[in-house]
Amino acid sequence: MQPNAPYPQQINPSTPPNITINIDNLNYFRNTASGGSHTLPATFTVPLGLRVKTATTNFTYSNGYPGAANPNTGTGNVSANVSSPVPGAPITLSSSYKNLSSPGGYAIPAGNKQTNTVNYTLSPTNLKLGFIQKGTYTATLNYEAFDAGAAPVATAVQQAPTLTINVADLGELRVNNSDVTVSFSNLGDYKNGVSTSLSNALTISKTTAYDVYVKAAASNLTNGSSTMVGLKYSITPDKVAQILGKPAGTYNTTVTYSFVAP
Repeated sequence: MQPNAPYPQQINPSTPPNITINIDNLNYFRNTASGGSHTLPATFTVPLGLRVKTATTNFTYSNGYPGAANPNTGTGNVSANVSSPVPGAPITLSSSYKNLSSPGGYAIPAGNKQTNTVNYTLSPTNLKLGFIQKGTYTATLNYEAFDAGAAPVATAVQQAPTLTINVADLGELRVNNSDVTVSFSNLGDYKNGVSTSLSNALTISKTTAYDVYVKAAASNLTNGSSTMVGLKYSITPDKVAQILGKPAGTYNTTVTYSFVAP
């Protein structure tokens, strides 16, 4: 059916399904874009324009962890574009309409039916900006299919599916310094005690609140058959007496780090 056929000038899109993006791997925060897509079938007898906006400026936040504050994440952290049958330039979501179709819209196809695939994408940068907390982020998408002709004659039609982003409870702890050395090098060390500070010793990635704990594999440091009490990276002056009379050498133990919800 072509525009000069004896049929009404109309746009008749089908209701698109809701779309869900699951953030269930820390790589999405580092080097892997996340996203999802859905299809918008439409029947039209005029050039089809397609645009989208969100019903609100920010996502609705729920299902967080105890004490979690609303991060007020803006919908502009998500980008959208049509990938087929006619690829379009990406846009950032907004509470104002933005065109997914190019100027002039989509040409009337044979049979008057076309299914557009719309992709929604979250970059690692934007994920870290707005979605570092575990929880469910929800926004309503307001699509509008409109007559993109020079002299529009067809009535625009709106559809409103939901975009949901689920951020899982994710966690990772990396020890960046495998060994820690606390050395007694002079008399002052035996008088005042010694300590060692490590920059960037731990890297923790977590989507919920956490506390960090540390423990030693044994209560004493060992050097062959000799032992001494270890005190987590430092030996204070009041403990130096326990070192006196011990054979010279390196005393060691294994330290284990852990993190848990507060």
